[in-house]
Amino acid sequence: MYDARLVQVYRRSTEGQWQALSRGALSEPAQRLLMRLTGFTALADLLDPQAPAEQQLAWVDSLLEQGFVEPVPELETPPRSSSWGELALTLAH
Repeated sequence: MYDARLVQVYRRSTEGQWQALSRGALSEPAQRLLMRLTGFTALADLLDPQAPAEQQLAWVDSLLEQGFVEPVPELETPPRSSSWGELALTLAH
């Protein structure tokens, strides 16, 4: 079964940044997940393979509802390649 949340990238909101630094309001596993949501990696790559996926998705839903995380919008235009990357490709050939 496909779940669109797994390919979504999430980042901590300002409130989520504060929450990530505080203790006690979230369960330890939810706190660890919040720390991993930095806005650069799809959720599927951040989930703990040892924990039930359904539980982790429920934590994401809860973090969204509390305003601690937000989805990162997809880029309308692809990012420009870096000059360093182009130089490396040129030198490799």
